[in-house]
Amino acid sequence: MAAQSLDLLPDGTSSSPRGRVVTLEEFIIDIFTQIDQDGVERPVDRPDEQIGGGGSYAIIGARLFLPSSRLGMMVDYTPSTLPQEAREQLQVYGKSMWVFRERHDGHPTSRSVNRYSKDLRVFEYLSPPRLLTPVDILETHWLDHPDDAAGGISAIHMISGTERLEGFERDMQRIRDQVGTKWDPKIVWEPHQYDVFPSSIPLFRRITPQIDILSPNHSEVISLLSLPDLSSSSQNDQKLQLESASQTLLSWKPRIGVVIRAGAMGACYLAKENDEVKWIPAYWSEGCEEPDWVDKVVDPTGAGNAFCGAMAAALSEGMGIEIAVMWGTVAASFVVQQHGLPSLTTVSGKEVWAGDEPARRVRALQDRVSEM
Repeated sequence: MAAQSLDLLPDGTSSSPRGRVVTLEEFIIDIFTQIDQDGVERPVDRPDEQIGGGGSYAIIGARLFLPSSRLGMMVDYTPSTLPQEAREQLQVYGKSMWVFRERHDGHPTSRSVNRYSKDLRVFEYLSPPRLLTPVDILETHWLDHPDDAAGGISAIHMISGTERLEGFERDMQRIRDQVGTKWDPKIVWEPHQYDVFPSSIPLFRRITPQIDILSPNHSEVISLLSLPDLSSSSQNDQKLQLESASQTLLSWKPRIGVVIRAGAMGACYLAKENDEVKWIPAYWSEGCEEPDWVDKVVDPTGAGNAFCGAMAAALSEGMGIEIAVMWGTVAASFVVQQHGLPSLTTVSGKEVWAGDEPARRVRALQDRVSEM
């Protein structure tokens, strides 16, 4: 497979900056529990409170490749319920990427519990969420660049379910009415895991032509299209099923293509101008030349969100779908290495994430793909 060329500057950003990448997902404080075989729910061996939410992981996925000045996420909070440690951790990734908005609706900073039972994770809000829509962008400074055809925003990440999707077209038009008809950012959409049922298909088909990349994970695709569960079948059979599903999703006419994230199997993608489904392997998988790669996967929480955030960053930089999937794969590789978000330090003027550089991993992944 021939890989698209990648032009990365030494600091991991591309040579053609084009506006801001933002997520429309909320900030959440997570706690975690484990349901043991006896049915008793117990705490797990990890911090009591942890930065969470799909938006947090997505924007850090983009941050791996772009400077903080090119990113944006709204953090709705109340002073007494946002731990100072969490706020300080956010600032490490860059002060300019966060828009802190104090809540006055009587609710605290959104909190959730993640309950694990074997390989199953169940998510539940502990306090009412502050669900964001495109119109929330109007309350930020992100549109303060009238000379930018993208209105200061070049890509949007979202995980909207059917309720928010109902107003998506109206909200996008409202922004265009304010900033100009040329406002047309790239959009990466993860369908919400609780809305992927056959009954949602008519709405999905209506919205998808306004989306650039539609990216469910493999479980969501199986539920959405009511496909048989092949988890106990061969990996080849599972891949063939997902490739067929990609063709179905592409018929809904996304503007760029479809990416199905399939965990340890990697990700498959299909662009609208090509009828061939292609695969990019998971970074920590057979073929990885790094020592002890089999021990690198610690916690997959947020990996799919980081994947999609990195894809949005790639689209913002004018990259094609193949490079977008590679950036997503690398972003996921950093997120799975620990509980929570990956660490960021600066060594000799270069950003180092969890002891490594994203650009190096992208090049290593390119080499693997070129030999496939």
